[in-house]
Amino acid sequence: MVHVEWSRDCPLNIIISNWSSCDDSFNDLLGVASMCGCWWHSLDIWRMRFPSLECVKIFGVQTSDNPLFLTSQYTPALKHLILWNQSRISQLEVASKLNIGEFHWSACGSGSELLSSLLPCQQLRKLVLYGSCGSGDQWLGPQSIHLPALISLTLNLFDPQPALACMVVPNLNYLRCSCPSHCGGWVHVFEGFPDTFTNVQHICLVDPNLNNVPFKLTEVDARAVSMACSGVHHLELPIGDMPIFFNQNSPVDYWLHLKCLTLEGLRVREIPHDLIQWLDGRKSMEQSLLWLKLSEFCVPEGMSNGDMLESCGNCDSLRIFIDEGFEG
Repeated sequence: MVHVEWSRDCPLNIIISNWSSCDDSFNDLLGVASMCGCWWHSLDIWRMRFPSLECVKIFGVQTSDNPLFLTSQYTPALKHLILWNQSRISQLEVASKLNIGEFHWSACGSGSELLSSLLPCQQLRKLVLYGSCGSGDQWLGPQSIHLPALISLTLNLFDPQPALACMVVPNLNYLRCSCPSHCGGWVHVFEGFPDTFTNVQHICLVDPNLNNVPFKLTEVDARAVSMACSGVHHLELPIGDMPIFFNQNSPVDYWLHLKCLTLEGLRVREIPHDLIQWLDGRKSMEQSLLWLKLSEFCVPEGMSNGDMLESCGNCDSLRIFIDEGFEG
C-alpha cells in the first residue's frame, strides 16, 4: 500500500500475471488496488485461471473485444456475465455453461458477431442485447442459432428483426423488444414469424418514440405481434401503442388466455375510450378477471385514490394495481 501511495501523482498501469486464484492473496491484492481506483490507467490480467468463478459483472470499464480472462480456458465455471457500456463486443469464447448473458455496446458490427459466438452456450437461459446494429452487419441465416434453454430475451437494437430471424428459441417465455422509429414498426419486426414464438407468455413492447420522433403505428402492427406470439398471458404496452391494440376489431382478443395488462404512461382522465369499451366488452362476455397494472401512472397532485380509480372506468371485470413511484 505504501508503494501505491507513492504513486499518487502518477497513473497506475496494473499488470497481474500467473497468479493462483485458489487462496485469498489475490482478493487481498485487488482490495488494496481498488482503494486507489481513481489512479488506474490500465489493468491487464494474463494467464490467470479462476476455476470457481461463476459471475462477472463489468460496468463502464472498457475491455478488449474478447477478454482473455473470460474465455472458457481461464473461467470454466462462468455462468453469469454482464458486459455493460462497452464500445465493442465481438467474438466471446465463454464457457458453454453460461446461463445469463447481458451485453451493452455502442459500435456497429458487434451484435451479429456476439450472437454467433454464443451458439455453444446451450444452457443459456437469459440473454440481453442492447446496442447498435447497422445495416452492414453480417447476420447468420434464418433459424441458424439454436438456444433451446433460453426463456428470457431482451432486444434493444438498431433493428431487432435480423436477430429474431436467426434465432431458434422453442422455450422462450419472456420477450422484451424495442422498435426504433426508422425500422418500420412492429410489422417489420414480427411479420415474418407467424406462430414462431408460441410459448412466449409475457411480452413487453418498449416505447419506440423516446426521442419524440413522429411514428405512426397501425392495427397491422398489432396483428403482426399477436400472430407471432399467439400464447401471451401478460402484455406490457407504452401509451403510444394502446390505440392499435384496443379497437372494434381488437388484436388483443386473439390472446384467449390473457390474464394481465401492464400499461405505461397513462394519465388520469386520459385513458383511451377504446380501452374502456374493450374492458366493458370483456365483462359482457363474462370473460375471466383481468389484472391491470398501471406503470408510471401520472396522477395530479391532491387527487384522492377514489377519484383516481374512478377515472379508470367503472369496470368490475379487472383488478387494478398501481406501480410504485407513480408520478404526481
